[in-house]
Amino acid sequence: MSRESVSATPWYVVFSKPRQEQQALQQLLNQDYAVYLPMLTEWKRKAGEWRSQIVPMFPRYLFVRPGRPQQGLGPVRSTLGVSNLVRFGLEVARVRPALISAMHELEAAAARVHARPPGGDLPAGLPVEILEGPFAGLRGVVQASARDRVIVLLDILGREARVRIDPGALGAAA
Repeated sequence: MSRESVSATPWYVVFSKPRQEQQALQQLLNQDYAVYLPMLTEWKRKAGEWRSQIVPMFPRYLFVRPGRPQQGLGPVRSTLGVSNLVRFGLEVARVRPALISAMHELEAAAARVHARPPGGDLPAGLPVEILEGPFAGLRGVVQASARDRVIVLLDILGREARVRIDPGALGAAA
């Protein structure tokens, strides 16, 4: 396939068996398919410590497209770890390459935001953006941080306000 035809080739959505995304990914790569499994860093508190874990952005879903000319989708359904291709009626679900590119960008942005554990280690004066809750989208500056909360200074209606925010709802301001 030429480079132009590869980039115009649609991606297809694969539904994996429960918690077998990695196995499906590896098996499809072994069959020379182009495969994309978007991943995120997730922070969880265990025994009082924050621990990171890399998890699928869309559990049980992968994206695949033929990696060479005349490669069909038939073998995908019988691949280890794969449950089936996602369909709408008889039509196999297709995803435009532009959407896959956008997911790559989202994955990279999320990796920057979630590179550090929530709270605790946020230095005073750090610019942050609130990602969740009623103040989502607002930017502020960390005033203080503790294990389970962060005090952020926000400019609300021309006045400075101190707001207590869950560390998991904060991201680095761009």
